[in-house]
Amino acid sequence: MITVEHHHEVLPYWAELRRTLPLAPRLLTLDHHTDTSRPFRRHLRRKAKAQGQRLSDEVELQISKELVTQLNYSDASTIEAKMDILGNDEHVVAAIGADIIRSAFVIAHRAADTDQEVYLKHKIICRGVDEYERAGRIRPQPNNVLETEFLAKRLQGFDDMMIALNEPLLREAPFILDIDLDYFNTLRSVRPESSELIRILAQEAVLITVATEPEFVTYCAVEPNVTWTGLLEDLKETLGMD
Repeated sequence: MITVEHHHEVLPYWAELRRTLPLAPRLLTLDHHTDTSRPFRRHLRRKAKAQGQRLSDEVELQISKELVTQLNYSDASTIEAKMDILGNDEHVVAAIGADIIRSAFVIAHRAADTDQEVYLKHKIICRGVDEYERAGRIRPQPNNVLETEFLAKRLQGFDDMMIALNEPLLREAPFILDIDLDYFNTLRSVRPESSELIRILAQEAVLITVATEPEFVTYCAVEPNVTWTGLLEDLKETLGMD
């Protein structure tokens, strides 16, 4: 298991793995956010603002793609050179564009379900957590996000799309298991009653990466006493790594 503070800091480790494989692995990522923002978006907008400019979407997209082409997984220095200007929610699209990962399967809070068209264009599938209604509002269900029953349904959804597209199922090819600790918004969420499937996924993964993201863990928590240090220890135990 590789542990980093900010989520985009996993990129060098993904690239290191990629150098050992003939084809890019897939990514299964569990996160509060989808982390599928345009690469280098924040950097480009801050730079433009400092210069009294505002980039059009077309120009920003073009520059973003140019910067991604400079990421060469075979040359670790090209990854390190761009880390300071890559945002902590921009690494997934950057990794796909640089052939570090082949595709991304994302489970996130409030994520909109994406379809085949999005997958074919971006190589990303997003699925949300369960929801419930309280006081007339629809809210994410934070407690069951590692339960075997929940994960099995989401993985089946991913596999159904792969079958429709005549592509290998998620677990039929090498994959990275990636977890952002802000995925866990309650103490209960990281301590599932049924941890069988997440343990199997951890065993099957060619690499496990974990982002601690202390600020977002605190911000996203829906009950007191949720800390990244406590979540990390509980996650290790849940995965059978204690």
